[in-house]
Amino acid sequence: MSKWGKSTVEKSGNLEKYESKNPLKQRMIHNFQQTLIQELRENVPGLKQGEKLTLCDVGCGEGIIDRTLLNTFPTLDITGFDLSERAIAFAKELNPEAQYYVKNILDADSTDKYDVVLCTEVLEHLPDPARAINVLKQMTARVCVITVPHEPFFCLGNLLSLKNVTRLGNPKDHINHWTFRSFKKEMEKNGRGGGKFFYSFPWQGYFLFQG
Repeated sequence: MSKWGKSTVEKSGNLEKYESKNPLKQRMIHNFQQTLIQELRENVPGLKQGEKLTLCDVGCGEGIIDRTLLNTFPTLDITGFDLSERAIAFAKELNPEAQYYVKNILDADSTDKYDVVLCTEVLEHLPDPARAINVLKQMTARVCVITVPHEPFFCLGNLLSLKNVTRLGNPKDHINHWTFRSFKKEMEKNGRGGGKFFYSFPWQGYFLFQG
């Protein structure tokens, strides 16, 4: 039984951080989601006025963030992509009003444009993040939002929680690591255009504005 409701789908490992009983971890997740909501309100024209906008969540996982967004912005038309069939099945149960597909970010059809493209905690897993950023830009009509762990604080937080100790706090599937300076350089190089950085410990994010 998940705290997100009874599901017939086996839980994915990605749900661990959302269902952790660690109060500090729960506070960090809550702060991140509230920061994201506030940044979207301030930086996506028409959203807080209830305009019906399209949003594509690339690497959506189980759709937990989408549930928070739909509760806050019920007029959003959300589409989500993820590689995991299990995660997509869970997301469909959690958010029946959204559309979800098993798809690789690099296989996304760049001719499909969305008002908002959201990509949270994905780039650290990819061997070619620059290519992924280019695909995200091509999909974006208005605003693209990208977030990644803020290093070294993300790994230090894991170490303090005695998680991934033998890897110095680094999750085994994280192959890219960004400090604030290196993330800023990555976004300015590959994101181009106007942008805005934001921060919610231990994550950092970037708004890329198109048009």
